[in-house]
Amino acid sequence: MDVSIDILALLFFVAGLAGFIDAMAGGGGLLTLPALLSAGVPPTQALATNKLQSSFGSFSATWYFVRNGIVDLKEMRLAILCTFIGSAVGAELVQHIDAGILTSLIPVLLLGISCYFLFAPQAGEGGGKPKMSETFLLSR
Repeated sequence: MDVSIDILALLFFVAGLAGFIDAMAGGGGLLTLPALLSAGVPPTQALATNKLQSSFGSFSATWYFVRNGIVDLKEMRLAILCTFIGSAVGAELVQHIDAGILTSLIPVLLLGISCYFLFAPQAGEGGGKPKMSETFLLSR
């Protein structure tokens, strides 16, 4: 795939903006994924690139929280295991979906996710009461 310097510069700008948004509130993938698809990157590669990029931000945030004692990794073992299994299954499944379907489906899903976060009743508000207890998953 030949990419012009203009497209690379635009992708660089979008990635920087998405990283800034991710650092503040998350959701930078709502910018990077459409940008990658618009640049002609195949859907599976665009998803993989987006997830790899976001994993660096997630790792640095996790490291900060663990280092400062805000999160205890021992308490998060089940969540980490479920996340790993879910991501591995999702990565495998997306490879078996036709690229044409993904190209049509991804923008619809991104629009739905954007609308959800835009119109969610408590979007941006913190400190609410947890919906489930911490031991909910462990008791199952």
